[in-house]
Amino acid sequence: MSQDHSLDSFREAVGEETQRYWERESRAFGLAKMGQILIQRGFNVKKLLGRRRLSEFIEQELSGSVRVLHDDNPLVLGAVPWSVTLPSRASELFKKKVLSGSTSSQVTRFKPVVWAAFSKPLDGDRVRRLLLSEPISFADVPGDADRTDSEYDIDERLIVPYSALKGDARREKISDNIAAWAREAGIDLGLLTALPPASSTNLEESNVLVALIRSLSTEERARVALPLDIVDKLMKSRIG
Repeated sequence: MSQDHSLDSFREAVGEETQRYWERESRAFGLAKMGQILIQRGFNVKKLLGRRRLSEFIEQELSGSVRVLHDDNPLVLGAVPWSVTLPSRASELFKKKVLSGSTSSQVTRFKPVVWAAFSKPLDGDRVRRLLLSEPISFADVPGDADRTDSEYDIDERLIVPYSALKGDARREKISDNIAAWAREAGIDLGLLTALPPASSTNLEESNVLVALIRSLSTEERARVALPLDIVDKLMKSRIG
């Protein structure tokens, strides 16, 4: 028996997913993540929504059943059951901030391709789409292009072009936007962050060894016998 993917069924599914998430997490369900789940359930979300956003659909079709909330970042939207008692600040019903009181030295280090996806100017009237696979990539595609389960759209308003801000303010803004986007989409931030830099201790030890070898004369170096794999490591870690 085929599954019902009508508008009524879609409306019910939104309510069910919102309730299920609230019962499990006791927090707002990010609409970007909800959209992905509804697609996985077989709904043609783009067709069912028409020109509306999911937030507009909920506000118009599910008033009295599901409520749409804004996080501190107005671009981050979530849904909770209508019966939920709202705190003084709706942001309390979202996940904890990844960055709190960040300074330039505390900005999360994201993978270069992820950073570029939130900073490179958008190509015309297209949609910025990030492919969350290995390797991570992004592209600007037509708005009606099919989307797979591992692809996520980035709201144009979250992209910070080079001319918008400068220096630390721009870095913090991009970092905040990536974190907020990942939080709403239900994406593990660890998938987007770069590997931490090598420890200073290891670098110092490597540099000392290289410096010692460099201090030897040509005749003395000729007497040094090192396995080729060690030589290769030293060459990769050389200074200057």
